[in-house]
This record gives sequence, C-alpha cells and structure tokens, in this order.
Amino acid sequence: MKNLMILLFFLIFLIETKAQKINIEPGIMGGVSYYMGDINHSKLFYSPKPSFGILAKYSFNSFYSVRFNILQASFSGSDSDFPNQYQQTRNWSFSNKIYEIGLQGEFNFFEFIPGKKNEFTSYLTSGIAMFIAPSSTSPVNLAIPIGVGGKYSVSKRMRIAVEWAYRNTFTDKLDLLPDNNYIPTNSLSAIKQITNDKSKDWYSVASLIVTYNFKSNKKWCPAYQKND
Repeated sequence: MKNLMILLFFLIFLIETKAQKINIEPGIMGGVSYYMGDINHSKLFYSPKPSFGILAKYSFNSFYSVRFNILQASFSGSDSDFPNQYQQTRNWSFSNKIYEIGLQGEFNFFEFIPGKKNEFTSYLTSGIAMFIAPSSTSPVNLAIPIGVGGKYSVSKRMRIAVEWAYRNTFTDKLDLLPDNNYIPTNSLSAIKQITNDKSKDWYSVASLIVTYNFKSNKKWCPAYQKND
C-alpha cells in the first residue's frame, strides 16, 4: 500500500508538470469494486470493497477522448452467503486484490464543451487493461473494460463523472478456487467439480472521477465546433 501511494503521488506530480503543454486532464478516482464468478453468479454489488486510482485524459474533440488509468481494486466472496446446496457443501471463501493499468476510450452521447454549452453528457467507455493479482495462481492477466457513465463540468476546468464498468477477464482464478484436478480435502472432497473453468471471472468498478484541465485554450478538431 505504501509503495502504491508513493507511485500515485509521483505520477500525479509528473502529469501536472506536463498537463499545460500537451492538454492532459489529470484526475483521481475512488469507489467500490466487486467480483462475479463461481461464487457470485449474478448479484450486483456483492460484498463491495474500496477501489481507488489516478488517471490522465486527453480529449480529441467534444465527443471522443482517451484516458490512461492506474487503479487498485479489492473483492471477496463466500459460498456461505448463497443458499444453494452445492455452494453450502463446497464452503469456499476468498479475499483478493488487483492492481490494474488500463487504456480506455470514451464516447460522449452529447457534444461536451465545458464553459460554453452542454456541460453534461452520458458516455460509453471501453478499452483494454492489464492487471496483477498477487494472490492468484495466474498473477498477470488481461481484461476488457466495458461501462457507462455521466460527466458534468463543475467549472471551465474541473469535471466530475460517475462511472460503472465491468472488466471481462481471461482467468478463472480471481476467487482462488483450486483446479478440478486438485486433490480435495475437508468439504471439497464431497463434490466432484470444484470450479467451472469454462466460465471466466469478472470484476466491476463503480467510481466517482474528478479531473482538472490545466490548459484553458483548448482547440477542438475543425470537424466540430471550436472552443476558442
């Protein structure tokens, strides 16, 4: 945790020093994260845990932008939270934490020109991310973020956004369940299949995002209205 905070402050300082020259919006994000997989099949916001991170955003015009994220997310789960007999017999519980580096694009549904007009818009976001899960048997993996959000211009420079995005992963190990060929002990010996390895795990992050634009003379692409 201490090393991550040092890295976050260093990156914020680095981004701030360059933001005015290349029109980058640095920002912070915080919220909750949760998991869906072999333990939690469909329950939204199950066992939410804190998540936080930093980002740097670049807007191409009033509709399209791209951002770079670094975040930490945690999640946990327990079979005892669910009533079906199979999970009660398996009786597995876990707690895990991941560190994510991602690149996401944003598409605004409405033209977004802070300080001039249309100071609110909803948006779609998607991209690609790499995450490290130190406790998992597959510690480094890829994920595909897909989500929706809404952003509002508090002032000409400051924006806030609320975003909810799922991460579709390519691993079945976020819940730390052993493979089906594992020699079970205790309650696991009573079941034939420990995990459904054909179904991959997901994690979701719901965040409040605050960004700040240091450069006031932003110029939009000529195809759209300019913000002189």
